[in-house]
Amino acid sequence: MGELQEIARVHGLIDGLGRRLDGKPAATQTYRRRRAVVFNVLEFAVELEYLTSNLLSRVRRKRGKGRRTIGAA
Repeated sequence: MGELQEIARVHGLIDGLGRRLDGKPAATQTYRRRRAVVFNVLEFAVELEYLTSNLLSRVRRKRGKGRRTIGAA
């Protein structure tokens, strides 16, 4: 649990939430659902005093370039 107090570990966790098992990017909704579950688990760990704070609430995901359609042909 102590490793989750390190910001670098939390960044790695967030990157993992956004990937499928084959390494391809996961769907946005899948990422959101996974993040919500992990966030609640970490909040529970804070409540039980296994962690001092939930770093997931302070870390933002780096957004990749999304697909955009410019003009309809």
